[in-house]
Amino acid sequence: MNILNRVTLQNLKKNRTRTLVTIIGIILSVSLFTAVTTSVHSLKTHVINVVKEQDGDYHGAVSSVDGKELSSLVSSDKVNMVTTIQNIGYAKLEGAENDYKPYLFVGAMDNSFSSIMPVYLTEGAMPSSSKEILIPEHLSQNGGVTLKLGSEITLEMGKRYLGEEELAQYNGFDPKNEVFKAEGTRTFNVVGYYERPSFEGYNAPGYTALTLPDGGGPDSFDAFVRVEPAKDIYSFMDGMFSGHNIEYNDDLLRYTGNSNENTLNAVLYSMVAVLSGIIMFGSISLIYNAFSISISERTKQFGLLKSIGATKKQIMNSVIFEALTLSAIGIPLGILLGVAGIGTTFVLAKDLFTHLWREETRSVLTLRLSPESLVLSAVLGLITVLISAYIPARKASKVSAIDSIRQTDDIKIKPGKVKTSRLTYKLFGFHGMLASKNFKRNRRKYRATVISLFMSVVLFISASSFSEYLNKSVGQVMELSSFDLQYTLTPESEIKPAELKEILAKLDGVEKLSYGSSTYDLSLVVSEDRLSEKYQELSTDHYGSEFVKMDENERILNTHLIFIDDEAFNNMLLENNLSTEEYTDLSAPKAVLYQEGKMFNYDDRRYYTFNIIDEGSFESDYIIVDHGDDEIFFTGERREENLVYKDMEDNEVLIPYEEGITTGSLQLGSLITEAPMVSMNSLSDELNVIYPLSAKAAVLPENDEDSVTEFYFAVDDHAKVFKEMAETLKDLGLPQHRLQNRASNLESNRAMISVVNIFSYGFIILISLIAAANVFNTISTNINLRRREFAMLKAVGMTKKGFNNMMVYESILYGLKGILYGLPVALGVTYLIYLSISNGIDFEFFVPWTSVIIAVGSVFVVVFATSIYAMDKVKKDNPIDALKNENL
Repeated sequence: MNILNRVTLQNLKKNRTRTLVTIIGIILSVSLFTAVTTSVHSLKTHVINVVKEQDGDYHGAVSSVDGKELSSLVSSDKVNMVTTIQNIGYAKLEGAENDYKPYLFVGAMDNSFSSIMPVYLTEGAMPSSSKEILIPEHLSQNGGVTLKLGSEITLEMGKRYLGEEELAQYNGFDPKNEVFKAEGTRTFNVVGYYERPSFEGYNAPGYTALTLPDGGGPDSFDAFVRVEPAKDIYSFMDGMFSGHNIEYNDDLLRYTGNSNENTLNAVLYSMVAVLSGIIMFGSISLIYNAFSISISERTKQFGLLKSIGATKKQIMNSVIFEALTLSAIGIPLGILLGVAGIGTTFVLAKDLFTHLWREETRSVLTLRLSPESLVLSAVLGLITVLISAYIPARKASKVSAIDSIRQTDDIKIKPGKVKTSRLTYKLFGFHGMLASKNFKRNRRKYRATVISLFMSVVLFISASSFSEYLNKSVGQVMELSSFDLQYTLTPESEIKPAELKEILAKLDGVEKLSYGSSTYDLSLVVSEDRLSEKYQELSTDHYGSEFVKMDENERILNTHLIFIDDEAFNNMLLENNLSTEEYTDLSAPKAVLYQEGKMFNYDDRRYYTFNIIDEGSFESDYIIVDHGDDEIFFTGERREENLVYKDMEDNEVLIPYEEGITTGSLQLGSLITEAPMVSMNSLSDELNVIYPLSAKAAVLPENDEDSVTEFYFAVDDHAKVFKEMAETLKDLGLPQHRLQNRASNLESNRAMISVVNIFSYGFIILISLIAAANVFNTISTNINLRRREFAMLKAVGMTKKGFNNMMVYESILYGLKGILYGLPVALGVTYLIYLSISNGIDFEFFVPWTSVIIAVGSVFVVVFATSIYAMDKVKKDNPIDALKNENL
């Protein structure tokens, strides 16, 4: 070790406080980099594992291929995995409660199917032969049919047809037109139950039961494929199976970076780039100031070394050695802190991560370390330190030996530059004027302090903006609901809605409920003047605009007409401070309006949120189109004064316009901002028009008394109440499959928002620590370097009160200048963050004013606290000893 390096080590030991704060800065910086890289790697691995668990480990799937096509697929060079299920056929279910799922579909798995696809036993065992069968558990829960474990069942197997076309699982049930043709019987032993599989679509007409192939059976297979490279799956499947039903494992392809949809990745990469930039920005500011102050403190030392022959390169190497020494301590500790921090976060938030998924998952989020992520963190940390050290070292190496010894570069006074205004003297007295002169005469040291405060303001507001924009974007895209459970009561049910409400309201845990009906048959005809500009820009295609008679400045508005029970309607009026008398007058019914326009634009692939109308309280015309019946259907064409319909034999039927379209007017009231407890489309451009149920006959000219009634429940424990409610419905003889646990389905969305909050606030806390350490290090070291100056002021008679007044004024100057420079830049960074996130989501730019106020207040708190701490140490100095010490 050469002499310069030894001097550097001694200097580090001598200035322990500054050395410690610098190491802390490196630790915080590297821990943040480690937290980002490790969490990204861990989360990505976890998400991929969950997707494979829930959807299967395949890239693409094709339905109903024959043996010849399957052989071509297996022999392809690009394919590295194929698993199949043979389509044995359908069997009608006796006593099925779900009208749209009347079949049991039987499929025969190949040897690898259960290990590649999501087949999870809940009871019993897997089939070991073609005479054993595995039953999906939702057959009982959703279909109301129970096949006992160990029982022998005989099924009349067959196929479904629509005309000459054979139908598959991806073809929904068509009770009017499809035909079931039996082909023979098969007998199975029920050996187990398994969870509802994701490869059974929600519109599938059959519950998927699984067995093993017997070597014969239909020449029809569903194949699930992995190709290499995965990104070629789209062209491969389109080229080989044109004309077949093809599906892709979109989530797996997206999370592994092989999807042809890049919006998500563009937004994520933009946010990660901004995040990394903020971390590096904050870290460089802290570490740079530490080295800048260190070099300023050693200026005279560097001058002496240069005078005895030290070269610029040796001076530069001395500073780089200091940086490497501090990095050798800070980087390993930073990696350990980052790993420990993110690991602890994963442990504490494991339940939230489990709820991120719409179905229960067996995969547990654990900390996964990869050499690449740790090395990347260390390299980023080292680059940050070296940049921070190189800038001041380069400046120091250029200063001549004489100037360094004299330290003339530290304080440069030009005539008139330290002059202060009379107003300063009148407002703050002699001590305030002296503080102002100190500020002007030694701008370099004061500039470092102001830059630290500037960085702190920018970092805190930028981090807070990042978190708030991220929260807003997640909340805007995610679907949330005003209710937890939903039940559908059909007209043929013997029990009346009011009776069912009275029974279900008594269940433990039901906090609030409402019921009602709704229709989309009615559409409002509204003047364009009442529509928002954003709505007119985005929503351009409206059904009916081609055949409805209306003025040029009128638009047809997609409308959701809702009727809720009178009690719930009155409660809604009270919550929104609306007049009960005005909105419940059945002789002149008036609607409450709710709007939440959301849309995904496929042209620019962005989510948009917008108002549909600018304000409520107006009268509007409406239309109701007769779409036909079992014998004829409307084609959507108007020919002069007639509407064109067609019968089942494709013959045209002309009906006069006035007979096919009913017109009228509605009185529309105020807009409310809180969503009512009813079901509404999450992505739509519909205006929700809400009336009390008692007004239905007055609003609709042809009131349909036999409409479906929907019940909505807000509960305290959705899983518990769901189970109890299902039992109650069963006792009442009502189908249980119409009960939906909406809260369970949306738990993943709520969990996503919570996870975003956890990481956001954790990020803000660490950035705030970096900023606070930066300010503390800069101010305390600067005050420490002025101990000779303070000793001289003491020697000429400055009192303790005078010192305090001077430091108060200096602190105010620090804070004001830091805020004055920091706020515009912070707002600029906020706008850049807004631009990066708005790549995929459209929303208005906003300033996080709460964070701005916190930042401004925190600047003064930290400045005053640091000044008090540093001055407390200075006050204990003996003036004579301090004046003798030329190193200060």
